[in-house]
Amino acid sequence: MSDLKRILIVAYSFPPQGGIGGRRWAKFAKQMQRSGFEVEVVSADLPEAADSPWTADVKGISVFRFNTSFPKSLKTQPARLIDKVRYRMALRKMVWKTKGTPYDRAALDQLAFRSLFSQRMEKFHPDVVIATGAPFDLLYFTAKELSNHPDLLSLADLRDPWVNGSAFGYSALSERRLKIEREKEAKVVDTFELVTMPWPENIAELKQRHPDHTEKLAVLPHFFDGDDIKAGGKVKSPPDLIYGGAIYDGLESTLAELSAFAKANGLKTEIRTSSRVEASIQNEHFQVLPPLSSKDFFARVKASRFSLLFLPEGKRYGLTKLYELAACKKPILAIGKESNLSETIEENALGSFVRADHLTEDLAKAIGKEKSFTPNQEWSENYSLSKITSDLTDLLKREFHEK
Repeated sequence: MSDLKRILIVAYSFPPQGGIGGRRWAKFAKQMQRSGFEVEVVSADLPEAADSPWTADVKGISVFRFNTSFPKSLKTQPARLIDKVRYRMALRKMVWKTKGTPYDRAALDQLAFRSLFSQRMEKFHPDVVIATGAPFDLLYFTAKELSNHPDLLSLADLRDPWVNGSAFGYSALSERRLKIEREKEAKVVDTFELVTMPWPENIAELKQRHPDHTEKLAVLPHFFDGDDIKAGGKVKSPPDLIYGGAIYDGLESTLAELSAFAKANGLKTEIRTSSRVEASIQNEHFQVLPPLSSKDFFARVKASRFSLLFLPEGKRYGLTKLYELAACKKPILAIGKESNLSETIEENALGSFVRADHLTEDLAKAIGKEKSFTPNQEWSENYSLSKITSDLTDLLKREFHEK
C-alpha cells in the first residue's frame, strides 16, 4: 500500500472565521501540512472574522465551504424585545424542522454538506477523513457518507461531550429527541475507525456508553503551539498578574476581591477580555483591557510574575489555555473550586490552586511561594503541538497500513 499523503478535514468553523471551535483543527492542519501532508478542509460558509487569531496558521491550506442554514437570530443572546421575539420564532421553526436538538448549527445542512463532501472525495482522493464536532450533526452526516467509502480510514474528534453534555441543548431535550441524538452518536462511533476526545474522563464516559467499541476510543489531547509562545516582541511595563479570555458568569465577587487584593498589595493586574467587567472595581492596579493577539498576550505572560486562570465549573477536566500558560514557564494562580483541573495544576507543580471562597488568604500564600517555583518543562513539552500531531499522524499511518 502507498504511504498516507492526503488528509481531508471536516470542521464546521475554520479560520479566517472566528470562534474558538476552529482553533484545534486549524493548528493540527498547519502542523500536518508542515510535516509534508496534503491537507484540504470542508467547512461551513460563515462570516469571516477580521481579527481571527488563527488566520496565519491556515495560510496555504485549501478550504471548501458549504452553505449553512442555521438561523442568525439563534446565534445571539437577545436583549431587546424584538430580538427575543425573533429568537423564539426561529427556535420554533428549528423544533419543527429537526428531530434531535434544535440548537445543532449543522442540522439543516445535510444536503449542502454531503454534496460538497462527495465532490472533494472525487477530486482530492484523501487517504483519511477527519471530522470534528460540535456541531455533532456534521459528524453524523460524514458517517452516512463514509458508507460509500468502506475502505477509507476515518477519525471522529469530539471536542465536547455529546449526549451527556450540557451545551447545545442536550441536557434539556425530551426523551424522544435525546434518543435520536443517542442513535446519531452510536452511528458515529460505529462507523469511524477511530474516535477521539480531549480529556481521559470524556473517553471513560464514552466507553461506558459504547462498550463494544472501546478499542477505537482514544484521547487526543489539547496542546500549546510553540509558534505562539516563542513569538512576541519586547514587553513594556509588564504586569504582576495577567489573565486573558472570557469572564464567566458568577465571577463578579471574585473579581472584586481580586481587585481589592491587587490594590492592597501594589500588584499590577491586567484582565485582557472582551467581556463586560464592572467599572467600579477597576483601579490603578486592576485594569480591564482589550484582548491581544495570542503572540502578544503570551509575551506579556512570559514577562509577568504570575498568570491567572479562572476555573469555570462547566470545565471540570481542563482548559486548552492551561497548556499554553504552562509553556510560558510562569506560576499559574488557578482560582475557583476544587476539580480535576485544580488537581492537575497542583500535582504537576504548574502553580497554585486558589479557593474562590478563601481568595485573599490563598493568594497571599501562593504569591509567597514565588521564589520556590520551578517550571515543569517535561510536563509542558508532552503537550506541544508538534508532539501531539506527530503522535496522531503516527497512529494514522499505522492504521492506514493495517487496512
